[in-house]
Amino acid sequence: MLISELIDEYIFDCEIKKFTDKTLKGYRNNLLYLEKYLKDSHNITDIKDVRTVHLKAFFKSISDNGRKESYMNGLLKTYRAFFKYAVSEGYITDNPCLKVPWAKEASPLIQTFNDSEVKRMLSVYDESSYIQIRNKAVI
Repeated sequence: MLISELIDEYIFDCEIKKFTDKTLKGYRNNLLYLEKYLKDSHNITDIKDVRTVHLKAFFKSISDNGRKESYMNGLLKTYRAFFKYAVSEGYITDNPCLKVPWAKEASPLIQTFNDSEVKRMLSVYDESSYIQIRNKAVI
């Protein structure tokens, strides 16, 4: 089956499941992005020809283009669901996305205040009113 036909069928299935319009638009865009890559880079138009190595090459190319890990994981989530649907409908026997690893996302580091900064913030309030005392207690 052609990838483009399967994308239309998958989006229709998602519409039946009452996915939001925003989700449907995102899924369609992500799947069309993969379809274009497979056609342009590997000359693949049939779903049966897609292999794990093609998907890994796709993720390598978008990583080389400077995309963040969270973006790549979002794409992978969409593709795993798409290929899972293809397996459940009998178009393919194995899900090639299952062997594509998740990208490791960096943990955000929260910058805290040092002691002198906290003392400076507390010194702003002179405790002359209830509001000033309350604000100082909040800090």
